[in-house]
Amino acid sequence: MNDKKIFIYGGGGHGKVVIETIEAQYGPQAIAGIFDDDPNKKNLDFYGHKIVGSIKDFQEQIPNLILAIGSNEIRQKKSAEIKSLIKSFVTAIDPYTRISRAAKIGVGTLVMPGVIINADASIGSHCILNTNAVIEHDCEVGNFTHIAPSAVLTGAVKIGDVTMIGSNSVIVPGIEIGNNCLIAAGSVVTANIPDNAIVRGNPARILKIRKKR
Repeated sequence: MNDKKIFIYGGGGHGKVVIETIEAQYGPQAIAGIFDDDPNKKNLDFYGHKIVGSIKDFQEQIPNLILAIGSNEIRQKKSAEIKSLIKSFVTAIDPYTRISRAAKIGVGTLVMPGVIINADASIGSHCILNTNAVIEHDCEVGNFTHIAPSAVLTGAVKIGDVTMIGSNSVIVPGIEIGNNCLIAAGSVVTANIPDNAIVRGNPARILKIRKKR
């Protein structure tokens, strides 16, 4: 039996996925409780586990925690806010994945069922690698980035921080995508994308450059 005690921050839809991944990796007994900032959720049963209240009201240092927040921007913000309260951030990896022995995965990242991470790929901290995403050899994914279901990063792709790669998108080999970008679902990216860009289409076109964060 695994004696690791893990708290989860986030009692929404994404939290359900994180709970199931933690249960599959460590067992249901590993989950010590769920934090959520909504006071109306305190003491409620959430997907078989208790919501213990706001993380800021917890009186002790939290030994192990994973952020169950779907928004890249909010996940980044909350990570900075609570860093001093956390002893260790937990990485959650579903057993039904294929990960190269040479791949690197940062702390706090969630790897969901069907994900493939091939040789010498590097994944940042607090990322979401969603169902059936493919990260090919020598790719680099920045921190707080979300690779959505069935998205494919072909060889040697580089993705910046706080970027969203939409479902069923394909990024062709050697492409670089900047920070704070949004690649819409189903896009095929064949050229480098600058920071803060919103992109869509096949081939993908830049629709807008957002204000710098």
